[in-house]
Amino acid sequence: MKIINVDRTQFQQLDSARRIISHDHARRFAIVDLDALGQFGISWQSDRLELIVILSQSLIWIGIDQKLVALRLDHGTIQLAMPLGYSLLQILHLDALTIAISELEVLVFNSDASLRLIKGLLDIAIEAFVEGDRLLIRCLDNTLIKLNVQTGDVMNRITF
Repeated sequence: MKIINVDRTQFQQLDSARRIISHDHARRFAIVDLDALGQFGISWQSDRLELIVILSQSLIWIGIDQKLVALRLDHGTIQLAMPLGYSLLQILHLDALTIAISELEVLVFNSDASLRLIKGLLDIAIEAFVEGDRLLIRCLDNTLIKLNVQTGDVMNRITF
């Protein structure tokens, strides 16, 4: 797998079905080359945001800005394509789950990309990490939230 930064012309040369994330007013463009599965185009607006690409057991997760896509590794079809309400920060794995963390939400997906839960956050997330079988989220207001991703229950909320 390779991520290749390209220009608008190279992006537009891809077949429209292969442009899996496309922004109306894009300023940045990339191609994700998945070898045997071919190339997929991504476009987004922000100069500050970087493309997130994560490989799971049978899916490749691609996210940028307020868009999230999961491609099947066996034949390159789109398993999930969804807009997000807030800008995507990270994509993580915990056991057989994929977790997308946006500024104000945590979305948990099963291994088949079906949505398990959405959990709203009280403040803007700035980073998240896995500790054991829990998700820890550090927020802008100096709180650390420990979240059970199986149930969506907040196990602990610590203010520093």
